[in-house]
Amino acid sequence: TPYLFKLLYRASRDGFEAAKFHELCDNKGSTIMISKLKENGLLIGGYNPLSWHPYNSHVNNDGSWQSTSDSFLFSFAKKEEINSASLTRVKDDDNYQIYAVSYNLNYGPAFGIGWDLIIEHNNIIKTYGNGIYSGVYNIIKYEIDYILEDYEVYQVVKK
Repeated sequence: TPYLFKLLYRASRDGFEAAKFHELCDNKGSTIMISKLKENGLLIGGYNPLSWHPYNSHVNNDGSWQSTSDSFLFSFAKKEEINSASLTRVKDDDNYQIYAVSYNLNYGPAFGIGWDLIIEHNNIIKTYGNGIYSGVYNIIKYEIDYILEDYEVYQVVKK
């Protein structure tokens, strides 16, 4: 493979707290996040081609965003079947791409404004579906709190 994947963070090992995610994952370059739902084992994740980073909360309490057209969200409905995969990308429009990746110290990985995919309250993953990523509802249902069994973040390094 042309890439190496280095495990930076595993919630079950390092703790589900957002602060721990940021301590271990901020400023590490491209990452991929993979989460497993407790209820049904569904795998949901996202790719951030940029670095996670802290933001200045005195400027904007809601967080900040960074622009990219290269991030995406994905899910696997059945872990044994690669054909069960769904993938959604940022809409091909600068007005959407500027909100592709969200940064907020109070949350884990977050994608989109409002959010299209977010890990909040330490072990809850959900979408508020603001449509930065077309097809997000093929990945996760709107405004339902899904409890995570675990999630991991890997640094993606080009060989």
